[in-house]
Amino acid sequence: MNTTKSSTLEVFDWLRFPLAVGVVFVHNFGARVVDQVRLVNDPLSWGAIYDFLRVFGSKALPLIAVPIFYIMSGYLFFSRMPDWDWNLYGQKLRRRVRTLLLPYLGWNIFHIVHLSWPTLMKVFSGQRSVDALWALLHKLGGFRMFFDSHLNRPVPTNIFGIPMESTGPVLMPLWFMRDLMIVLLFAPVLYWLLRRFGRWVVAVLAACFVLNLWVPVHGTSIYCTFWFTLGSYFAVSGRDPVQSLFRYRRAAYPIAAVSVFLLAWLRAWHGAPDSFPIRLVYIVYVFSAVISAFGIASYVCRNTSFRFPSWLVHATFFIYCTHIFMRKQVLTLILSLFPSPGYPILIVIYYLVPILTVAACVVTRQFFVKMLHLQRG
Repeated sequence: MNTTKSSTLEVFDWLRFPLAVGVVFVHNFGARVVDQVRLVNDPLSWGAIYDFLRVFGSKALPLIAVPIFYIMSGYLFFSRMPDWDWNLYGQKLRRRVRTLLLPYLGWNIFHIVHLSWPTLMKVFSGQRSVDALWALLHKLGGFRMFFDSHLNRPVPTNIFGIPMESTGPVLMPLWFMRDLMIVLLFAPVLYWLLRRFGRWVVAVLAACFVLNLWVPVHGTSIYCTFWFTLGSYFAVSGRDPVQSLFRYRRAAYPIAAVSVFLLAWLRAWHGAPDSFPIRLVYIVYVFSAVISAFGIASYVCRNTSFRFPSWLVHATFFIYCTHIFMRKQVLTLILSLFPSPGYPILIVIYYLVPILTVAACVVTRQFFVKMLHLQRG
């Protein structure tokens, strides 16, 4: 396969929108607990099918979205840096202030206002004192809302039984951006390590990822560090990630297909994501599925004319930041139309909510884009 850099970027763009949809599905599982007894004793019942589809669609299939986004981020950050250049590094960081830091702060502030809005209205109307607002903000985490006020529970443990806390800002999905910004600060060290030790750095981090072993410091995760470093390795070593992974696609396809169903079944039946069997199947799935995703996207880009419209590709970041707000409104609307849905209707709702959420995000972004163009015109 003769892949050029332009076609690699084309593959990246092809993947962005499906991966953004996958992130929405990750957060679409809902609060309803899986009935494991029914799943085992009556797997063909509507309730069991509903539970399995939720696990498959939210806790198995889309788990490759964030790893691929990190791979692309690492590759793109170092792709035009054949030798270390402090001036170029400074330019890249300044661009990330606009594309990462400011949106990160803005959307977290928006969510803080969203959470405190009822109290704010009472303060403005004189029904509550300002102290009530400060008390609420303190309860939400204070300044930690911008870093690690949200703790995922239950706290998983690694293979050695060590708790590995997963935290995020008040708008939890933005942990991805937080960890990415932190690893970018260590880009000079990462570049030197990759130049000096090459694939050994990737191998060590891969072992840490498999074992879920990392320093217990909030904002630094092996999840981000490994996948970002993998993408960085391709760029620093002058290798094309699409071409490098494409050669393994034939072995990866069947492994990914089998392991994703096994992972969904284990997570539905067992439930504990940090158990050794689930962790092992997850590792097999995520590696094979990442290769498969690049393989499928590369094949489509090379052999067909199908491309996602540029306005959809450009909407992926907006979808990522806003889908939590949109999903809540969409879900409220749909449940008002079906106040007491049975399991067949719940299955339809499970797929309908993320689809309509993505549509609402895209329409909202296009509205703002049109308004901005009208103002400039």
